[in-house]
Amino acid sequence: MSTATDGPDENVQGQREALAATVGALAEKADVPARVKSEVSRDVERVKQQPAAVAAALGFALVFVLILRRRKRRSRSAKGN
Repeated sequence: MSTATDGPDENVQGQREALAATVGALAEKADVPARVKSEVSRDVERVKQQPAAVAAALGFALVFVLILRRRKRRSRSAKGN
């Protein structure tokens, strides 16, 4: 903010700094490949920290898929009879 003692050069310098920060934030936000890579790295680290939880989740998903397939087969065979 400008005060009575601020000269035009100081005011311009403050505006330049604010603009540079804004442009930097926008450039970072627009760099989608870097953001995706960062998020994937974070997820990989999270998986490495909790391998048992990931294995349990994958096991649950496998059992769920098998149950759905079995129900679907029974449904088809019941319609055929």
